[in-house]
Amino acid sequence: MAQAKMSKIGLVAPTAVKERLLSALQTWEVLQLSNLRETIAATDLALGLATATSSLGEVEARQADVGFALTFLRRFEVVTESLIDSFMGLKAVVTPEQLVETVEQFAAETAVNQCKLYEKRLGEIQNERSRFVAERALLAGWLLLDIAPQSMSGASLVGSTIGTVSPNDLAAFERRLDAETAGLYHVEKIAVDNRLVNVVVLYGGGEPPAVLRESIFNQVTLPLADMSPRVADIGLQASLAELTQEESQLLQACTKLLAHKVQLQTLFDHYGHIIQREQATVLGTDTAHTFVVEGWVETTRLGELRAGLAKSFPQVVLLKSEISAQDVPPVKLQNSNLVRPFEFVTNVYGNPMHSEVDPTPLIAPFFALFFALSLGDAGYGLILVAGSWWLMRKYKPEMAGRKFFHLFILVGLLSVVSGFAMNGFFGNLIDLMPFPGLIALKDNFVLVDPMSAPMTIMILSLVLGVVHVFLGIAVKGYMTFTGGDRSAALLDQGSWLFLILALVLQILATTLPAFSHLAPTLGNVSILAAVLVVLAQGRAAKGIFAKLGTGLYALYGGVGYFSDVLSYTRILALGLSSAVIAVVINTIAGMVVAIPVVGWPLAAVIFVAGHLFNVVLSTLGCFIHSARLQFVEFFTKFFEGGGQPFKPLRLASKFIVIK
Repeated sequence: MAQAKMSKIGLVAPTAVKERLLSALQTWEVLQLSNLRETIAATDLALGLATATSSLGEVEARQADVGFALTFLRRFEVVTESLIDSFMGLKAVVTPEQLVETVEQFAAETAVNQCKLYEKRLGEIQNERSRFVAERALLAGWLLLDIAPQSMSGASLVGSTIGTVSPNDLAAFERRLDAETAGLYHVEKIAVDNRLVNVVVLYGGGEPPAVLRESIFNQVTLPLADMSPRVADIGLQASLAELTQEESQLLQACTKLLAHKVQLQTLFDHYGHIIQREQATVLGTDTAHTFVVEGWVETTRLGELRAGLAKSFPQVVLLKSEISAQDVPPVKLQNSNLVRPFEFVTNVYGNPMHSEVDPTPLIAPFFALFFALSLGDAGYGLILVAGSWWLMRKYKPEMAGRKFFHLFILVGLLSVVSGFAMNGFFGNLIDLMPFPGLIALKDNFVLVDPMSAPMTIMILSLVLGVVHVFLGIAVKGYMTFTGGDRSAALLDQGSWLFLILALVLQILATTLPAFSHLAPTLGNVSILAAVLVVLAQGRAAKGIFAKLGTGLYALYGGVGYFSDVLSYTRILALGLSSAVIAVVINTIAGMVVAIPVVGWPLAAVIFVAGHLFNVVLSTLGCFIHSARLQFVEFFTKFFEGGGQPFKPLRLASKFIVIK
């Protein structure tokens, strides 16, 4: 239950080596920098606050430009990675030599400017295409008009206009024209459909008829009015074809730029490394000739840091500081290889405070056991082991990913054991095989079958729940005791532990005939334990009645412990659901085998797809509920969390791995 011990140190360096020192610290990944601004603000030290160099804004702008180029080019990338590849977040491997070559020789500004130019032109093409398509849509109903609309205006004796009228209103429209023009009008129908009639209206010279200004008539203004609609439409088609050709050429150019993707990613992360160093700069302080930083380092790596400084920066002074009560050291969990994968579960909830117990060694056996009992299938366990091992070997993830896959390898192995003990290998697959010897061999390993003896699994789940809750209270007592409040540990947690133990022993004596003679005595012990809980929990209240009331209320609150224990029956529910679904899959596959010709292939598809689905579903459920039992039923007894993880200055990258 250990956390890595942290040492608080300060580094005093000549200003001339500040950049090189921070770069080396990034590479060594050993020191987490603290913010000296807060320390200086609380003192009268005549130190100047360090500031980032003027180049920080320029570097951030360059990184933003490269990020824009990468985002832009992603639109033209043919996705070849699988869903798993995408989930794993594969990074390009870049050697230090390739990094230097890219930084010194790659013309990033040219590539970025090309991307900006291409994006601008592609946007313009899209806008122009939309405009041309809209104009063609307007012209579509006027293609039979064989003169330019513009040429129809300007006559002194005859007025003209074009527009649309509803078919239902056309007769009334013409009557109004006839009345208002004294018969000097003509309506030429250009196109007719169910909704509108496109018309050319000619009328006697002078003022346009009033009906043309009313809602019965909708005047239309056509684009490219200096030519006939058909000629205009042909021109628009040609323009659209030219846009398509230009767009195709631009897309090809963008695709060619994808050849520089890794170089752009390398530059993006390189700029990120510079930004990280510059941001680290403002955490320190400057004097006239020196630069001072403060931070945390693992005590076990303090010698490594000293050696690195002595070799590369002999002029830098390392000062070890005393840790004050106001200091909050960062947290780094430190466990054995067997327990370390379960840090993934702890980190999902949160890191412990530096003064708290690391719960990882405590949850490791329980999480693994709960998961294995909930899955309860040796075949599924083998899939977890093989799949996790393959993914880890193929993708070589970073530390968090390695913990994740190691975790599933461990719980998968335990699931293989629990599966054989619980008569589960892809459900009842072995029992369906025509191999009596194999069935007999399998039966030798079966301890309990949840399908035929669910009560046994439920009792086991409840027993595990009692042990888990009991341990959580005990850990709280241990933390209180070692924290100096020994009386509170004995009275608060000790009284509850005594009561729970007494009740468990009484239940055993009542249910086991061999110990039934102890039941009355243990019953009295339980009553005594309950009295102790009342007295202990109410001791802080004022007055006898307040003490009694507070103690009784606390005793009533102990019902929560029993509800916590009942939550562990979910282990039975998960195990049964996984087993039942597996048996149903086997049954359906067995039924379709009898279908002529396609029976066996169809059965194979059902078997493989069904069990893969069940593996995924069951694994997800087992992980969530096993973690829930830790977070809700166990951690709430003693664990507060809220610790800040140890984050040393490092070469944090988004796209590349430098090897």
